[in-house]
Amino acid sequence: TWDFGDLMAGCAGLLTVSSTAGVEGLIKEVPVVCLGENFYRDEGIVYNIEYLFDLLPVLEEILVEPMRATRDQVVDMLARALYWCAPDPFVEGYDGATYLTDGVRNLVEQRI
Repeated sequence: TWDFGDLMAGCAGLLTVSSTAGVEGLIKEVPVVCLGENFYRDEGIVYNIEYLFDLLPVLEEILVEPMRATRDQVVDMLARALYWCAPDPFVEGYDGATYLTDGVRNLVEQRI
């Protein structure tokens, strides 16, 4: 068997259409190229391809000087995405943002 994280460790970049594999790539600090719609597409931490002819210049950039998401950027993106999964962020005294950020930070640290 193989581990997806181990496979990504040797990659110069990850090309995805609409997969959560892109999140794994971000966690592993692999540059991610998105061809489709996903929840992390507009976070400014991935390459977004609107037209196929834009793909080659992005791939060339990844090989020369790739944009890599920082750990804090990935944590923030995941916390925002998971915020709506909180039990009830409107309960008095519940600090969903802090709770989720801490939980996601632990998850990211475990996966790296």
